[in-house]
Amino acid sequence: MTDYKLNRLEAGIEQLIEGAFAQIFGKSVQPHDLALALARAMEASAAPAANPLESPTAPNSFVIHLCPDEHARLMESAPDLENRFGNHLVHLAGDLGLRMPRRPQVHMIADLTLARGEVQVHAGHVTQKKTDTSLLEPVYSPAVPAAPSATLYLESGNDFALHMPFVTIGRALDNQLVLEDQHVSRHHAQIRLRFGRYTLFDLGSQSGTFVNESRVREVLLQSGDVIRLGKTRIVYMDDVEHEATAAFSPLDE
Repeated sequence: MTDYKLNRLEAGIEQLIEGAFAQIFGKSVQPHDLALALARAMEASAAPAANPLESPTAPNSFVIHLCPDEHARLMESAPDLENRFGNHLVHLAGDLGLRMPRRPQVHMIADLTLARGEVQVHAGHVTQKKTDTSLLEPVYSPAVPAAPSATLYLESGNDFALHMPFVTIGRALDNQLVLEDQHVSRHHAQIRLRFGRYTLFDLGSQSGTFVNESRVREVLLQSGDVIRLGKTRIVYMDDVEHEATAAFSPLDE
């Protein structure tokens, strides 16, 4: 892991913990220790890509081991901590150059073998099993494809659920998703539902629209794609099963 990536990873987790959770963690669990544990677990458990042109896949399951006292205190003080760590790990994967097609699941458990202040993180890849019901094929296909369940995860820690046929993104207050970034145009980009999939369009922005660091005018979004508008990064995730990498139209530099 490069020093730059590690420093950025640590800074992100320190901001998360020392901000909202400073009083919860106190001096028992240090942000630096947790940052290293998460980073090492994610990097060590990354699955190599079959295609050498693609990035390795980040693990989608993380288990944080804490001593029983700290586990009980954290779960009581911040019952949503596992969910917030899940959102944060989406961005950490991007910092490490890993692809994360599905939002990770994070679980904190009490471990009698650990002393106060000790933290262990175990990461792995969990395949979602299909139930018998999901294997049943419908007799008739719907005339209009159903919209996928999709979410935009912002670096600020907020998430934006896509539940409309189109969402305009920009600096102006009349956008559905407003970004406070001076490098973002007033009306920068739009995400539009087309044939049951979400497509991202650049609206003639000055600084451009980037997906996985390729400048694009139009792109069919795939779960795990990292969108960059100005200096703002947004991770797109949906519940669509992708058979291949989505095609897009990068701009020639």
